[in-house]
Amino acid sequence: MHELYERLVFNVLCGNTDNHARNHAGFRDGEHLTLTPAHDICPQGRSANVASQAMLIAGDNRTSTLAARLEAAPGFQLGEKAAKDSLTGRSASSGTHGTTSARRPH
Repeated sequence: MHELYERLVFNVLCGNTDNHARNHAGFRDGEHLTLTPAHDICPQGRSANVASQAMLIAGDNRTSTLAARLEAAPGFQLGEKAAKDSLTGRSASSGTHGTTSARRPH
């Protein structure tokens, strides 16, 4: 859940407003569920207007803002400190599976 939350934050930060459920998938090895590498990320330039996300994250709020992601954090089993750490890149899983840094395929 935490890594999915970080992906949602990343989509806001890079301007990807076409984030929808079909962009997220998981692998299950019989014991653990992990997210597949991030894909279909399409950054969009933004003007002074507030952008909207394609997918609802919590309630009826589609705004593509970090404040909206903070409000959604409890639904991802994150407390306020962990959610804020995700916003600043200090979380434990930052950089994994392409969530906050691009990786080249092997």
